[in-house]
Amino acid sequence: KGVADEFQGAAQDLGIDVIGREGIDGSAPNYRSLMNKIATADPDAIYFGGIIENNAAQLIKDKVGAGMSNEDVIFVGPDGIFVDELITQGGDSVEGIYTSFGGIPPEKLGGAGQEFIDKYEENYDDDVQPYTAYAYEAANVMLDAIERASKDAGGDVPDRQAVVEQVRATKNYDGVLGTWSFDEDGDTSLTKLSIQEIEDGEFRLNRVLDVSDMQ
Repeated sequence: KGVADEFQGAAQDLGIDVIGREGIDGSAPNYRSLMNKIATADPDAIYFGGIIENNAAQLIKDKVGAGMSNEDVIFVGPDGIFVDELITQGGDSVEGIYTSFGGIPPEKLGGAGQEFIDKYEENYDDDVQPYTAYAYEAANVMLDAIERASKDAGGDVPDRQAVVEQVRATKNYDGVLGTWSFDEDGDTSLTKLSIQEIEDGEFRLNRVLDVSDMQ
């Protein structure tokens, strides 16, 4: 709901006419009646503010089944559906849909990021997922903050608040995502996000956007 709220607010601020909004039961067997209803409204696009576990693939199948091809009626979702399982479950029905991702995909990480991906794939029988490098970075930032907080405590185990303060104080951190810092609001200085499109059964980078250019 939160993602959908943000999308609706931003869309309306941009002058986009939001002609309807519906919730779904993520455990429903199908959404044919809902998609038939939406089709009568003749939308240009549908935004889904959910995750793969909310039955996203079935929703898209029923969208296409209702006569709204992904070419004629754009389907967009957040990073919660930017997972290979969507393609596995959705098959041909998900061809041409778009997803946003709050970063850049693994194949676009350079330097230390690419080294991390190479080592990961060398050591684990698993593909790197969109947030793999980001999770690794977050863990290392936490460990670094604990180490600094412990040093300030004379080598003792630091308390929770001390660690939180050290995390927020992270500046010019040189990691697999590049060199970045936290600002006073707790946001990172990493401002790039990306849009993916499913083509030929794979997620492919459509474009990279820099949100700092949109402010």
